[in-house]
Amino acid sequence: MPVRTTLSFTQRHHDFMTKQVEEGIYATQSALVADAIENLIRQEEEREAALQAMADEIRRRAQAPREQFIEWTDENNPFTRVLEALRQRG
Repeated sequence: MPVRTTLSFTQRHHDFMTKQVEEGIYATQSALVADAIENLIRQEEEREAALQAMADEIRRRAQAPREQFIEWTDENNPFTRVLEALRQRG
């Protein structure tokens, strides 16, 4: 069921929406906004799923026997480049 609301947009956003409707890409500006929100919802769901998968993998690996652990050295530490970049930034 549609819910009426009032939104404010910058001129740039308004012009874009108007052009999209004029070109027939969207039937109305409301349809464009609804599609944009659906895309944000999908992106958030995908991000949550990815974070959950990472957390599950971390838990799985944490339960692995100690002999399966890989010791990190400077050569195989995945964070070496990141840490170095942070050090250089000061």
